[in-house]
Amino acid sequence: MDKSKTRVLGDPVVRQLPVVSPESFLREYESSRPCAETDPEIFFSERNTKFERMAKEICSYCVVNTSCRPYSLSPEAHAFFPLKGIWGGLNEKERNGILRKQKLSEIDAAAS
Repeated sequence: MDKSKTRVLGDPVVRQLPVVSPESFLREYESSRPCAETDPEIFFSERNTKFERMAKEICSYCVVNTSCRPYSLSPEAHAFFPLKGIWGGLNEKERNGILRKQKLSEIDAAAS
């Protein structure tokens, strides 16, 4: 596998992502993402299921989600620090579960 490409959710290579901080990623999409116009507490509140549901609903109709979710699962997003809050409609636990399964799949494929 080409290491310069990013794989997401077992899909074929999605696209190459530059190594950018989460803040830079968010600034790039500032004008087109509804979360920019929403109270950040909704996306970054710990253990508030009402806010989490609201954030995920906003993500479900967001046009940036097609870039945000793959970014949230990419090594580039985690190069600076672990992502907190809701990104691309996923909370930290969901992202970690997907990343763990993806890593196990890669290990299984390498062992075959």
